[in-house]
Amino acid sequence: VPGLPRSDPSYEPPLQSFLTTGGTSVEDGPGTSYLAVSIVNTETAETTNASAVPSTNLTDSRSYHTATLLDDGRVLLAGGFDASGAPLATTEIYDPATHEMSAGPNLVAARAKHAAVRMANGDVLFVGGIGASGTAIASAEVYNFTPYGAVLEPNSLLPDLSRPRHSASAVLLPDQKVLVAGGISATGTAVQDAQALDTLRNGDADPTTKEPDWITVGSMNEARKYASA
Repeated sequence: VPGLPRSDPSYEPPLQSFLTTGGTSVEDGPGTSYLAVSIVNTETAETTNASAVPSTNLTDSRSYHTATLLDDGRVLLAGGFDASGAPLATTEIYDPATHEMSAGPNLVAARAKHAAVRMANGDVLFVGGIGASGTAIASAEVYNFTPYGAVLEPNSLLPDLSRPRHSASAVLLPDQKVLVAGGISATGTAVQDAQALDTLRNGDADPTTKEPDWITVGSMNEARKYASA
């Protein structure tokens, strides 16, 4: 009950659920089908006494995948390395109401160590990663958000980045652009430059061609990989 003191017998601490999926125990290792949901007291952040919620395993084993919270509370899992260490093109969606997984639309390109960002309209951008060839890729695509129970739409392919990269940082900016910076190039070196996905194309003089496209936004002071933003 809101406003009750902690000393009141009927006081209940605020709880939050945490989803843990897939993963590996070794660097660049194969994925697992592990899935766990834990309920944690958010006042104390105590995890040793977290209560587990019965749930299913992932449909596909995954490591180095992405997990993105959707607008309706479900979680979209995409790509990653499978149990043999190969990049996946599959996605699946976790429903916290049922604790079950369901298939999502396949990625246009298999990818792991990619970046994922939920955009302002609820769609999810996937960018870069390690592709089926085992090296960094430049491709980008969008998961078109569909509410629970609606027919899934196929992912939409976007223009490529100016260079292949994986393990990059990606963040949604207040003007609805998505900034992608740093990462690791196809040759294994850290990347210094950054690009932004212009989702609205407000600078385009022709209103009929407002398709998302990449713009160059300059370089960082230092090349960075495995950075956060």
